[in-house]
Amino acid sequence: MQQRQEHLDDFVKWRQVRRIYEQPELFQLYLTNQKTMVLPKHFFHSEEDIRRFKRLLQGEKDSRPIYLRQTRP
Repeated sequence: MQQRQEHLDDFVKWRQVRRIYEQPELFQLYLTNQKTMVLPKHFFHSEEDIRRFKRLLQGEKDSRPIYLRQTRP
């Protein structure tokens, strides 16, 4: 994944992601206890793109400990 900020491009490998939480409006990707990436759902072009992303996450979950959880509001 590539995270682009104002003056910084940061590349994150899937193996760095420890936990993933799904909120109604976003995904939270925890890299460490202190570092989190936030991926708003409005960045996706469609609901189908969100479903594809979730399938990708589920595939990663099978090979190592990534947890996709729906949090309660």
